[in-house]
Amino acid sequence: MPYKTFFKKQGAFHFGVNPPPVFESAEKPEVESALKNLKDRKLWVCSACSDLHIGLKPPRECPTCNIVGKFKETSEKEFKMIIDKFLE
Repeated sequence: MPYKTFFKKQGAFHFGVNPPPVFESAEKPEVESALKNLKDRKLWVCSACSDLHIGLKPPRECPTCNIVGKFKETSEKEFKMIIDKFLE
């Protein structure tokens, strides 16, 4: 299973093998804080490779699998379950 990590940029967060353009490294506590205070942001999952994204909209193309249009909105429960699965 590929190694996934957290990335951030101006209130958006990404969990994947590769970051979207201009995202920098982030830590799990930052993501947990963002989950508690989503405001208008939504939770997204790539249906091809399980990358995760917190933001107003997802990346057009997944930075890990490079497939366009595969992000779908997801629940907080599924979002956390995917993070736990990859960080075991």
